Amino acid sequence: MTADELARAVDGTLEGAADVIVLGAEVDSRRIAAGDIYVALPGERHDGHEFVSVALATGVAALVRKDAELAPPPSGKALIRVGDPFVAHHLLAARERQQRGWRVAAVTGSVGKTTTKDFLAALV
Repeated sequence: MTADELARAVDGTLEGAADVIVLGAEVDSRRIAAGDIYVALPGERHDGHEFVSVALATGVAALVRKDAELAPPPSGKALIRVGDPFVAHHLLAARERQQRGWRVAAVTGSVGKTTTKDFLAALV
């Protein structure tokens, strides 16, 4: 989807390039790939908004708070401002699940989640 379509889907305000194509979403600026939107979330030690400029060096867009004081996006990139990036990220995920008809499985418990997840990924 384009940054403009994404902004409309999460009731956000778009700054910058409306026509960039968003291929994925990431909440960790260290794992962002070309074509991803970075979702700036607050963490225990850092606020994700501190890493928006770093994320935009690789990704095409960032989903940020409306009140965040950030520089305008670089040429060919976009900022999508929303009231709460966490809520907007969930709205986006719900939209994708609804449109694609994905089945979702959850792995819970105290022990063995990572191993079980890895086994399930290998099977799928």
